[in-house]
Amino acid sequence: MTDLRRRRSGSTTIAALITLSVVMSIVLSAMVATIRSDRERKVERQQIQLRFINESGALRAVHLWKTNPQFQGDEWTLTVDPSIEQLATIRSSIRTVDNGKLQVEVLSILDHPNPHLKMQLTKTYPLSFAKE
Repeated sequence: MTDLRRRRSGSTTIAALITLSVVMSIVLSAMVATIRSDRERKVERQQIQLRFINESGALRAVHLWKTNPQFQGDEWTLTVDPSIEQLATIRSSIRTVDNGKLQVEVLSILDHPNPHLKMQLTKTYPLSFAKE
């Protein structure tokens, strides 16, 4: 009788350990998926933010060019998130292309304390003016 109880006890222990390992692997997979999703969401938010910063740099360059037609471009820094000391550097330049039309080229760099999260975007916007 004692041998039978030991075998049952050993089988129960093995079944419990297997069940526990399956449950732990499911929990670990869920945690990894949650962390990965959170990182992807943060990166996507920063990409959207960088596009808005780039567009604001273009609008600023156009405004400065309208007030001063000799304006060729500038560089300025914007505080994006003071809590983590995140800055954005925006470089804009106004150029004449081959066909005589003007375009604004804007380089936006989103700095981040973590160098892996640093991003930059360069975009060119053609200038066309409507009659006022």
